[in-house]
Formats: sequence, C-alpha cells, structure tokens
Amino acid sequence: MKDWKKYFLGDALELGYSYFINKKVGEIKFKKKKIIATISTTQEKYEAVIDVTENLLFGEMFCNCPCTSNTQCPHLASVLFAYNKQLQKKNINNITYLISHADDSQIRQFLKIILKENKQLVKRFQRYVSNEASNLRKNHRTEHKISASSLVNNDPESLESKPTKKKSRILSVKQMDILNYSKQQIQQAIQENWESPAVRLQYIDYLLQNKLYKEAEEVLKESIDLDSYLPQLVLQHRYSLKNLYQKLGKKEAYINQLTQLLIENESVDMNLIHQLKKACSSSEWEKIRNCLFKELRNHLDIGLFYSQEKRYDLLLDHVLETPGLTEVNRYFNLLKKQAPEALLQKYEYELRKMAHTTTTRFHYQKMALHIEEMAKLPNSMVSVQLLIKEIKKKYPRKKAMIQEISLLEKKI
Repeated sequence: MKDWKKYFLGDALELGYSYFINKKVGEIKFKKKKIIATISTTQEKYEAVIDVTENLLFGEMFCNCPCTSNTQCPHLASVLFAYNKQLQKKNINNITYLISHADDSQIRQFLKIILKENKQLVKRFQRYVSNEASNLRKNHRTEHKISASSLVNNDPESLESKPTKKKSRILSVKQMDILNYSKQQIQQAIQENWESPAVRLQYIDYLLQNKLYKEAEEVLKESIDLDSYLPQLVLQHRYSLKNLYQKLGKKEAYINQLTQLLIENESVDMNLIHQLKKACSSSEWEKIRNCLFKELRNHLDIGLFYSQEKRYDLLLDHVLETPGLTEVNRYFNLLKKQAPEALLQKYEYELRKMAHTTTTRFHYQKMALHIEEMAKLPNSMVSVQLLIKEIKKKYPRKKAMIQEISLLEKKI
C-alpha cells in the first residue's frame, strides 16, 4: 500500500493524526518485517500490527480496537503517521551527517559538478541564494523593530503601536511565550489577529498547556461560530472541547460534544459511538441512541451502527434503500437468515440493472460473483437459475457476459 492515506476514511485519518501529534503512539518496534505499536487513548490501550514489505510498503494490518474495518481505524493511521516520521528523521539524519562531515571546498566542488549537469538546478540555486539574501535583510529590519519596541521596552502597550506593512509577520504564541511575554501582551497580540483561525488555534494550545481551562473553553466555543465556514476546523474545535470536558469531568457537556461530533461528521465514527455509549447510563443511551438513529440515517457507514446495536430491521431498510449491492454483500452474513426473501429480491433487481449495462468484462465478472453470492441464500437456486436463463435470452449479443455467466453455471 503506497498511498496509505487514501486507504483510510477521512475521520479515521484525522483522528489518527490527532493521536499522533498528541503523542498517543508508543515506541514502534520491528519484528519479522512487522510494525508493532501500542496506542494509548484517553480510556483504552490498543495494539496495532502492520506488515511491511521489502519496498517499505504496507501490507496486512490488524488492530484490536472495536472498529469493524481497518479503513475506519484511527489507531492504525496514527501508527503509520508515526512510522513515516521515523523514516523522514532517518533520511534527514543521513543528509545532515553527510553535510556535517564535508568541508566547504568539498561542498563547493560538488555544487560545481551538479550545477554543470543540470540547468534546472542552476535556476533553483540562483533563486535560493537570492531569496536567502532578501530574507536576511527583512529579518534584520524586523528583529531591529522587535528589539527596539517589544523586547527592550517590554511595554504591553507596544502591541498597540501603529500598524506596519510587516503586520503579517507577527510572532507566534509559542515564540511570545519563549520570549517571556506577559499574558496580557499575548492576549493583546491575539486580539489584534482574532479573525485568523491559525492564531486562535495557537492561543487555544497555549491556554490548554497553561491549564487555563475556562478561557480555553470560551475560545473554543467562539471559534466554532467564527469558523463555521470551515467544517473540518469546527470538528477539530469540537474534538478539543470534548477532550476538555472529559478532563474536567463535565459529563453532560462531554456527551453533548460527542453527539454533535457524530452528527456533524459525514460518516459514522464508531470510536465516538463507543465513547458515547461508555459515558451514558443504560437509560441515557437508549434515549440518545434513538435520536442518533434518526440523525445519522443518511451518514456513510450507518450500517455499522445498526449492526452493533442489533437493529436488523433498520439495517435491512438501509441495505435495501442503498443503490447497488455493496452494502448487501457487506452485511450478507448478518441478514441472510433474518430476511432471505428481501435480499433475494434486491439481488434480482440490481443484477437485472447490471445486465442491462454494456461495459467491460470486469463488470461482468463482478456480476457473476454477485450471482454466486445470491445462490448462497436459503432456497434461492430456482430464482438463480431463472435469472441466468432470463439474462442469456435477453442479451445474446453480450458475448463476454454470457461467457462469465456460463463459467459460473458450472460452479453452482
């Protein structure tokens, strides 16, 4: 798996990245071409195992968390983020080692050889040298202004001085904290750039690190409104609020944020479902669950929620209403005994549609596989044989389809 990020659903990838940057992934171990790591979430610890091929690609993956598929597993994603960082560090360290052990004459000689061979690199090097010289001049002027105002005078009012053309180059909250800016100075700088989501995110981190939880809660709430045009950022704020409420023991607010996160996500996040269920009493969960059945009915992966709660009536409705046979195959083993007749009718309807479409052999091979699955339903063989006979009679000119179905007939 080369482009592994595309393998995971968006929410799993986002939550996995959150686990990674918050250092929830323990030490990564390598045993017999396997990555082994422990992921420590707020309440649980999970073990992840990922196969690595000779080309440093990823193969089979396993995690002992409750997620029903690897594509939904944030723990596996977090381990891959951590593993990639280790590889990057290794590559950077190798480059740093080489450069540190070369003298100026060797570097200059090597540059001459490389630049002679590649005109594109010459242009890049010219731009790099030019930009570096320009940045040095700008930094000198900016540092002079900072030292003359904020650092030397250490005057809180200095942040209220006249706006300059350099305003976009403000210090980050972390830099101001390192430079021993007072809380008032930091707040003043933040207020001047309050419309910037990036500035507020830095400020939120600063507040949480300094255990200023009440103010962090207020900023997060306001940011949800201010950043409403950025849905992914709103979700990030809600995750932060959820974690804060859990830390502070605010059960009702914690449950509310979990519920909102589930509703505002495009797909059902089973990790959030488990957290919510764990936080509720039986009676509370019954009420919230029924509400979620309505609110999440059009979300991706809602079938996972129905199946976990053993609401096979809702799962069947979902499967029958969803176009195609992907969801039918996904929940086939759960529903084949519950509603074989309904599934049989669904297969017949979708397979007739597939037969009508003129397309590639691969499509017809998939169609044959679906018919093979249909044949596994109780008392389905008569319907399967009649359907095959009907398709052959109706589409005699679709040679590839007839061939694939004929091969299937020999198997069943």
